[in-house]
Amino acid sequence: MLNKALNAIREAMDKEGDVMNEVYVQVRGYKGVGFGSKFIQRWTRSPYSHVSLVFHLGHTEVEVEALQFKGVISHAPNSPDKKDFDVFDVPLNYRQVMGAHSLAMSLVGAKYDWAAIRAFVRHRKSHSLDKWICSEIVAYVLLKNGYKLSRRSPHLESPSTVCESLRLIRS
Repeated sequence: MLNKALNAIREAMDKEGDVMNEVYVQVRGYKGVGFGSKFIQRWTRSPYSHVSLVFHLGHTEVEVEALQFKGVISHAPNSPDKKDFDVFDVPLNYRQVMGAHSLAMSLVGAKYDWAAIRAFVRHRKSHSLDKWICSEIVAYVLLKNGYKLSRRSPHLESPSTVCESLRLIRS
């Protein structure tokens, strides 16, 4: 009887371990081609104009991003054949990924921070927690779950600095 119970516990732990290995988060660095994208790329001297978080949660994947005219949204991840992007793995454990996912989903519906774009160009000193730009939300969600991209505050990150910070980890 005891052996059956122990075997059941071991099997459950193995399944949980498998699920935990399938749970991770990535940042996508988009290389847009529109006017706004070209401006951001030129201003930051980078190929990246946008970043997003992609959560892989076992059998479910969701992309969370802040987009102009839409605000913070979640959707099925964009296909590589439709968009040009690089993928950066973020070294978070299971609990951090789940915390990051929960926080990111709680921000869905927030507005896009148009004033932040103007202020970003001027190296702004403040930000709003009810409006977001893409790099700010990525850096904020990661920071609140134990991963600091750089010495900068999340509202001072750009798509370029987010991707560069994660690229350096790979090296």
